[in-house]
This record gives sequence, C-alpha cells and structure tokens, in this order.
Amino acid sequence: MKMLCLHALAALLALLPLASNATQVRVLCQGQLPAEAYYYDGKESHPLKLADGQFAEPIDYPASRFALFATPPSFDSAGKLQTAPIAYTDLPEGAKSALVLLVGTKADGGRQGCTMIAVPSAARGAPPALSVFNLSPVQLGVALDKETLQLPALSAQTLTLPASDSRQPVLDYQFRVAGQANGEWQPLVMSKLRLRPDRQGYLLLTQPAATTGVNASSSEPLAWKLFYAPGS
Repeated sequence: MKMLCLHALAALLALLPLASNATQVRVLCQGQLPAEAYYYDGKESHPLKLADGQFAEPIDYPASRFALFATPPSFDSAGKLQTAPIAYTDLPEGAKSALVLLVGTKADGGRQGCTMIAVPSAARGAPPALSVFNLSPVQLGVALDKETLQLPALSAQTLTLPASDSRQPVLDYQFRVAGQANGEWQPLVMSKLRLRPDRQGYLLLTQPAATTGVNASSSEPLAWKLFYAPGS
C-alpha cells in the first residue's frame, strides 16, 4: 500500500481547482473493504459507500490526486492534514472522467490495506477498448488477438479492441497472458475472452495467495473478472 506524506497531501488539498475543472470519478470496489470511506472536495468531506464487486456512485472530484479516508479528514489550526488516507492515486492527466479500482489487500503480518489504480474512462464515440488491471505481484504480458501490452505488477493500461465488421453484441477474442519471473516469460493463460464491443470493459487479473509461505509467482494460475462501467 502506498504511504502518503500528510504535508504533501495537505498542500495539494489546499490548492484544489474550481469544480468546473473536476474529473468525474467512479470507484470500482474489489476485495475486503470498509463499507464506507470519505473524500475531501477542498471544502468539506463526503461519504462514499463501498461494496465488493460494485461501482460506487460517481462523484465530481476537483483535484488531480484522488484520496479516500477511513474517517472524515481533520486539519490542525494551521490547515495541515492530520488524517492518513487509506489509499490514493493520481488521476489520468486531462481526463474528464476516470475509473478508480480500489482493491482490499493484506500486507505483511496479515494487516489489511488498500491499493488504488486509475485509468481514463472512454470518451463517448471512442473506439471500443478494454482496460486491463494487473493485480498480481509479477509483470504480465497480455495479448488480445494481435494487440499486446506489458503490465508491471499493480498497474493498468487500456488496450484498443481489434476492429471488427461484425454487428454481433458479443465478440470472441483470443486471450493470452504470460508472466515474467527471473527474467523469463512463462505462459499462464490461453483462452477465448467474450467481450461487448459497444461498452468500455475492465478486466481484473489476479493470482491466488501462495500456500507455501512465499509470494505468488508466475507459475501459479491466473483468475480474471470482467466488468463494464454503468452507463458505458
């Protein structure tokens, strides 16, 4: 989990731009998370309901760094932030709307933590795309037909879907994933992935927790979940 300097965040929050420059943020929740978190809009705190596998209500957020807190953030008499966020991420630069994936994780010693990753939401009329999140502890290579990308651990990228003349509501794509460990690539997944080309998709790639007392490796199986943002 990222640790944030409170003074740096306080300085950022003090310089929030006007709401007319806000980014519409939608949070997708995954894993064990609190039922509610709070965000600060530069003037006051607001609650945000969270639930595993669900999208939180969209919000207009007027800063470039999005942060969530377990309790409403407090400030001292000098205006310095006194509350540590549970997670934060930089929003995509220039994006009018963004999806933020909030994942509940377990750190060393079994402590609960959170990871946040943001990607821009597709603009209306844009070519169909799939945002791929690598939630495993190793670098992954992902291929969708002939489109490919490399994803470091705990990162995300958006891949434009291969063009198709079909008017079918669901299309099949050849889906392949390889994991990198000790400088070598090992095949992990080869399957068909069924996607709706008319909607923005979000693919979450995860690995099961290791049972041998060590971190998961590229030799372990991958699991994946596919989401579509409401209204996309």
